[in-house]
Amino acid sequence: MKEYFLFIVGGMLIGALVLYFVWSVLRAFWSLFEDWRLYQELDELERDADQRKAALERNAAARLDNGCEHDFDDSAFGAFPDGVCRKCGLAKKRPPGFCDHVWRRKAGTEVGSICEKCGKEHSSISGVQSASR
Repeated sequence: MKEYFLFIVGGMLIGALVLYFVWSVLRAFWSLFEDWRLYQELDELERDADQRKAALERNAAARLDNGCEHDFDDSAFGAFPDGVCRKCGLAKKRPPGFCDHVWRRKAGTEVGSICEKCGKEHSSISGVQSASR
């Protein structure tokens, strides 16, 4: 009787180990499947981001396509902010915020510029932009 009991306990132990091994293998395959699915989603998100980035670059190129031969030379003695065309007043890159500034020189003796759209001022002395309106 003791022999059967030991065989049964030993068989159950071996069966439990086999079931645990099968469970581990299935869990590993499930983890691989979830990772594959996650990478598929990430690839799709990356494609969408690349498409949005390309669209933004096309819009930025169209924004600067106004017939001006842009001169983004920053040696205008501080009259314009850095990266702004001295001829048309547009910046190389669209500034953050709602206003796509179009800078014009200030009238008078002070060297600086003012945005035609929102009234933000750029002073050559301090280099600080402030809203005047």
